[in-house]
Amino acid sequence: FQPGMSHLTSLGFVAAAVFLTLRWRSENDSRRRYLWAFLWGATVGAALTASMANFPIALLALIPVAKSPTPSQPLKGALGAGLKEGFVAAIALTIALLPQLVAWKFLYGQWIANPYSYRVSLWPPHALRVAFDRRHGLFFWHPWLLVSLLGLGLFYRRDLALTFAFIAVPIGMIWV
Repeated sequence: FQPGMSHLTSLGFVAAAVFLTLRWRSENDSRRRYLWAFLWGATVGAALTASMANFPIALLALIPVAKSPTPSQPLKGALGAGLKEGFVAAIALTIALLPQLVAWKFLYGQWIANPYSYRVSLWPPHALRVAFDRRHGLFFWHPWLLVSLLGLGLFYRRDLALTFAFIAVPIGMIWV
């Protein structure tokens, strides 16, 4: 354990982001949805401050922003409301991330720095090894994670958007 490692902090932020996503999505009061969107954005911004490798959790915003139309709110209204909430979340994310961006500008001379010295490619060469390597692979060390991802196949009929998020976030984390 190194005090500078952000793994536990990241886990806490991811758990909070999932919780806030579910609250944001289930809220029926339009004003309170903006509050949940703001809290979600601030949480994800803080998660990005802890580690830029946390950026795949931003995919969770697709769940409440892509609201389903209802008889009282047709598709155009649902999409417009979802985009407004997404904008509020983006503002809160930016506010929370701003101190980190300023620090990078001061330290590295650029607003977005890459302190990890890795490159992002369309298909990272070690993505499969991160997931399935016998010695250090995620699913080899924690096979219950693979079982849980496979179990989402049963969950998709109940909630397709949530299933998508719970699959997309781990894939995004492995990709990074």
